Amino acid sequence: MVPWYAFPGSNGVRVTQTIVDNLSRIVDQSSAPKEALDDAAADVEGMLPRS
Repeated sequence: MVPWYAFPGSNGVRVTQTIVDNLSRIVDQSSAPKEALDDAAADVEGMLPRS
């Protein structure tokens, strides 16, 4: 077993999947790292709850 770290809010799983999907774009070289990370940041920002 390993610890499970989840993002807060009802979109926690979607946030994790968005990050994984964008990292995959970098690994398969279909996107430049900066582009993929900028896309991930923009997508995730809208999914996280505001405090």
